[in-house]
Amino acid sequence: MAGVAVPLSEFTEPGADPVAIIQRYRRRGVSMTDLVKSFTRHENKIQEELVQLINDHYSEFIGLSTKMEDVSRKTARLRPPLSAALESSTASTTTVKGMVGEAEALMKEKEKIRRERSLLRLYKDNRALLSKISACLAAASSPSNDHLTLAGYAALENSAIELTRIELALAEAQSITSADTSGESEATKYADSLRGDLTTARDQLHQTLLQELNRLLKVFAEAPSEDPSSVSSMCLIATCKGLVNLGHTSDIWSSVVSTLVEEQLKDIAGSEQGGLAVASSGAATAVLLAPYFEKVKAVFGSQTNALAKLNECLKGVEGLHLLPECLLRPVLLDVQQRVPSVFMPTYPVQFAENYAAAQDFIRGVGAGHEPYLMTASWLTAFEAKWKTNVYFSLRQREIAQQVRKELFTRQDNPLAILRSQIWKHSGALAELMPQLIPRCLHLTCDLLSAWQGHISSQTKSGSTDPGLALSFCKDLSAVSSELDPDTVAGLGADIVNIAGEEMADGVAQLLALCIDRLKRQVSEVEACLIKSLVDAVVPKLEGVKQIPVLYRMTAKSAPTTHSAYVDNASSILTDFAQKYSKDHPDEVNKVLIRVGDECAERFAERCEAVLEKEESLSRFTHQTKGSVASSEFSDIDKLRAQLWLDASHFIAALPETESLSIQALRDATKLLHNWNILARLMDSMEGRLPSMLVPAALGSWDEEPPCIRDQAQRAREQEGMDLLRPLVDLSNTSQSDSCSFMEGVKLMDETLSQMKHNPVLAKESIQLVDQ
Repeated sequence: MAGVAVPLSEFTEPGADPVAIIQRYRRRGVSMTDLVKSFTRHENKIQEELVQLINDHYSEFIGLSTKMEDVSRKTARLRPPLSAALESSTASTTTVKGMVGEAEALMKEKEKIRRERSLLRLYKDNRALLSKISACLAAASSPSNDHLTLAGYAALENSAIELTRIELALAEAQSITSADTSGESEATKYADSLRGDLTTARDQLHQTLLQELNRLLKVFAEAPSEDPSSVSSMCLIATCKGLVNLGHTSDIWSSVVSTLVEEQLKDIAGSEQGGLAVASSGAATAVLLAPYFEKVKAVFGSQTNALAKLNECLKGVEGLHLLPECLLRPVLLDVQQRVPSVFMPTYPVQFAENYAAAQDFIRGVGAGHEPYLMTASWLTAFEAKWKTNVYFSLRQREIAQQVRKELFTRQDNPLAILRSQIWKHSGALAELMPQLIPRCLHLTCDLLSAWQGHISSQTKSGSTDPGLALSFCKDLSAVSSELDPDTVAGLGADIVNIAGEEMADGVAQLLALCIDRLKRQVSEVEACLIKSLVDAVVPKLEGVKQIPVLYRMTAKSAPTTHSAYVDNASSILTDFAQKYSKDHPDEVNKVLIRVGDECAERFAERCEAVLEKEESLSRFTHQTKGSVASSEFSDIDKLRAQLWLDASHFIAALPETESLSIQALRDATKLLHNWNILARLMDSMEGRLPSMLVPAALGSWDEEPPCIRDQAQRAREQEGMDLLRPLVDLSNTSQSDSCSFMEGVKLMDETLSQMKHNPVLAKESIQLVDQ
């Protein structure tokens, strides 16, 4: 590292630390001697630059020095008064700081006094009220006072309100004074004494209200009334409001249950019909909760029941929630204590019925109290006892067995199982137990995967029946369409609705993945089916290679029909369409279009190869003609004509489409726009083409050849004459024959009907009649 120079830029960067720079270079192995040399070089260079700068601007430096001396003389006169002013301002600042400190201490003292005053005012304002309440409570609990009047109950309710207000005020004052660390003051002692008296008064009021509640409930049980304007009802309402204000709502629930509910529940649970009496053997099979819940609803839902009337009477008491706490909670607790076996899915069917009955009972009794029930710990504990995960596992196993039985043997799609077992129908997992919706989604994906795996194993074997493969394609498409959330009334839309808004996005993404897998498998099954058809058709098309042998240097006449190998190839496709189009028309058409494209492409390649080879031989043999009988055609012309007939027949057997492969086959086999060859060929066929080849022939040219146009016109004229010939023959018969007349009417109706369906033919027929 000898001779290493430290760049000057290291020291010119903002925040550069010379010590850190030296240490960094020392760690790199640079010796201190080299560092000193480097710094010395920088020093000399800077000094040289400074000297050069001074020499270049010497006059400016001299002028600057003179000006600085003038400034020093002028500022010398200002320094003494400025120093005196600085000393004065420093003294003033010290004085102000002392005054601010004293002011802060005074403010703290003032704040303490204010808090003390607030506590004393609180004590003064509430001490008299608390004494008055204590006196009222002492009078109410006096043995000489048999019962309270309505005014007395109202006073107790107001006392509860006032005690609660005092308690809140003391709590607020305590939160304010808790920040004061100066020690306990006299006002704090007064507040503590008031708090102690408040606790005593609250306990006394609580006991008084509870005694009155029990007495009023006994009276109410003997003569229940749902009229809140009656005196007894108003007393009961005031008592309940007082306990609610004191925060002892649970005492109301306990008193109501012990007075009005407990005995009736015991009678219902022990009854033979609808009870929870469990036999010593077969207990799990003997208990059904639905009759018990129905009996409870029938008894306590009656208009004459004391609890029902009490609920109507106390509707105006806020936060009471009488039915959930006094009926629903005891019933669920009774079920847990008497029949704990119902929570285990030993018998899945019974478990599902009991769970559904419990949920219906909870919804029915808790109607209008849903927000409160969502926070009720006892309801959460009851629902946690149900072994829903175990039940789900059993149902999952059952569904898997049903899948193997129905889907894998009957070759059906899983939509019915998805609806009935998992999502839609009554008793389905998602409808019965909404908490299992995430697991239902996974089960749906597993079921679809198993079904698709079965289809894959069936179709990849290579020996799959085409009808089965087409049914698989149809079922896969139907399931993917049903799972699409955008399909109206489809299963996918139902799943999104059941899952709810919170899970909507995740469910939609999961369904999209399932749909994508289904569509990919449709393509795979179609590809297997297409491959099997192509493998069957293409070898038949190899017969095109034998055509040159038929016309090369022979006296064979020009062809008038297609070759036999084309019949063999096209019959495979036509037989396939006839056999399966009735049950799977869309799938068959889709498969045939793709098979036709691939086969047409292979056919075109073979035709081009044959033509290319024969044209080369034709040029080599100088266009050798055939025999005299067919001297109008050369061998190559006969070959072209035969290829054109074969290709036209093959295209006619395919679905109508304008694919590039079909067009390539037409281009490969058309007669090079030589209409004369086609005209001579038609003459050899006595002026007529097979009707099925006319569309193919027209599609072989960019414009319609005159011979084809004339032949089509002659065909239409012939059809018109065939249509009118029965009428002409009939007109030559005797007009007096009534049978002939009736036959003529019938023929006329048939002719007019045919003309109605074919206006062009009707017009030409009329023109022929005019001629």
